[in-house]
Amino acid sequence: MNYLKWDLKQLTCFVSVARELHFGRAAAKLGMSQPPLTQHIQALEHKIGAKLFERSKRHVALTPEGALLLKEAVDILNRAERIDHVLKGLRRGEHGHLTVGCTPTALFEIFPAIARRFRALHPQIQLVIREAHTSAVLGELLDRKIDVGFVWEGRPQAPIDGRVLVSGSFLAAMPEHLPIARKRSVTLQDLASYPIVLPPRSISPYHYDNTLGAFARAGLTPLIEYEMPTLLAQLGYVASGFGIALLPPFAQSFARESVVFRPIAKGAMPFALSFVWNTKNLTAGALKFQNVVDAVYPQQG
Repeated sequence: MNYLKWDLKQLTCFVSVARELHFGRAAAKLGMSQPPLTQHIQALEHKIGAKLFERSKRHVALTPEGALLLKEAVDILNRAERIDHVLKGLRRGEHGHLTVGCTPTALFEIFPAIARRFRALHPQIQLVIREAHTSAVLGELLDRKIDVGFVWEGRPQAPIDGRVLVSGSFLAAMPEHLPIARKRSVTLQDLASYPIVLPPRSISPYHYDNTLGAFARAGLTPLIEYEMPTLLAQLGYVASGFGIALLPPFAQSFARESVVFRPIAKGAMPFALSFVWNTKNLTAGALKFQNVVDAVYPQQG
């Protein structure tokens, strides 16, 4: 016989009788009548090819084969229960893993508080972090390679949905030796005279298009001479005197002393760090993560 094809109902009946050593009490505990219980035991004995109980009108005892099977049957039923528990947990989003795409800036600025709270509330779910730029995160959301993401984006397009968690205006990060660094605030006209350091549009279209749009509305064309992918790389170029970068206020915590930040008086470029998800792939785990995001960053209005 194939011992992998166990009938769990038959094993449950067998274990109940083996523990009670009484068919009537075992049937009562299982919530069934005695005849079906007896039929399950007989079917199991036929499958195994051996008697499991010695029976008389007043006495029920395990045979050597029954005693041997009891230990294995209990183990099989326990394993089946654990598997059932895990599978139900997966459906409820209580087990497994959740993959989060995160831009480098969001990974430092907004993700840590969310991750700490999520891990405290849902320790059985493993968080898998994939650091990537906005375009890559949105692409992996569409391809269902990740469950949720954090991006530079204020208006995601269907089926991607999301909401802004942190917003504000970019600051101008510049070498301290520039003449305009002595001003309390600068204008786009001031910045148009210097090389601008931006991330490539291919990886951060939101930032790139916002910058060009702001200058265009002021009737200006920025001198985009350097394209660096990360905030730290842009700051490094600024510190080396290559140009001016347009960065969010929290970039100041990474800057060297030779770099100063100035607000832009008119036409400042807005920024938005957003939490995003695929409406066609919103799993139970993703919903739990969304609840934590909402708790850490409550929606306004």
